[in-house]
Amino acid sequence: MNQIIHIFLIITTLFLSLHSEEWTFSRADLTFENDADVRTDRGYTQGASVSTLLHRDDVGDSWLQIPFVPGYMREHFITFSIAQQMFTPEDLNSTEPIVGDRPYAGWLYLQTSLHQSSAKHLDSLSLKVGVVGQNAQMERVQKFIHWLIGSPEPQGWDNQIGSKPGIQLDYQHKWRYIPGDFLGMESDVIPYVSGELGNVAIKASAGASWRVGYNIPNDFGDSPIDEYGDNGVPVSAIRDCRYKSKWSYYFNFGVGASYVLYDVFLDGTTLNDEQLVHKYHTRVFGNYGATLRYDHYALSYMRMHYTKEYTTQEERSNYGSLLFIYNF
Repeated sequence: MNQIIHIFLIITTLFLSLHSEEWTFSRADLTFENDADVRTDRGYTQGASVSTLLHRDDVGDSWLQIPFVPGYMREHFITFSIAQQMFTPEDLNSTEPIVGDRPYAGWLYLQTSLHQSSAKHLDSLSLKVGVVGQNAQMERVQKFIHWLIGSPEPQGWDNQIGSKPGIQLDYQHKWRYIPGDFLGMESDVIPYVSGELGNVAIKASAGASWRVGYNIPNDFGDSPIDEYGDNGVPVSAIRDCRYKSKWSYYFNFGVGASYVLYDVFLDGTTLNDEQLVHKYHTRVFGNYGATLRYDHYALSYMRMHYTKEYTTQEERSNYGSLLFIYNF
């Protein structure tokens, strides 16, 4: 895990030193996700990410132009992130693999995303590179958290999915509509479609989010780690062009669905892995939450709800996503 962090810092430092006059910081995010606030400890049980968003006035014909996407009258942004996610079975006491229960799994990765935005459209192309399995070090993370909060130590990490490098290429398109005030408050609607291809997951998704409140920023919305894309990509370089004051607040609602052809956390890393569960290919999810901003700082919370992911799953997956934001 330390090696991944060091690589992330080196790549980001080198990029900024080579292009220091061309890029300006736009936003920094810190995300924590856990299912403790819904009093469970199973499925997708914990995640965290750190990311920074930068803006560039013009990229011309450089490699930073997303292929087949028109760059005319678009703003160009780039995101650097490091993230980790943890998945566990419902039974944390067994030392043996349990047929009908998902395996232990971890995913630690670096992500770079290119964004091209306008007032009504956002295209994003993301590359994720990392490791799954033992090398992601999620066993240490969960045992430390359980020790910290006084919970019993999970017993089955020796049965986690096999280790291998992970690589993902993701594309997403978002639309942005401003239908007018709702009960005297501002609102916007942000539909999206996306596709993911790699040896960690192969899936297609579609959905929409709705925000309603006061002084909603001119961006494409906040999101948890796995859904709706990268956080808060603005429509222009001037983030606060719509702000009426230092304060803003708004409520978030969203719904979406995914068709999952392959999921390493349920299917295993190799053909020799014993498949413990039979997954559903279609998953539906929804969320609600709220965001509060003062000046450069903002705090956002979302509660995510999912339909069952596999046939023998006893309870649906739910978790909370807490996002700390600093706008430069």
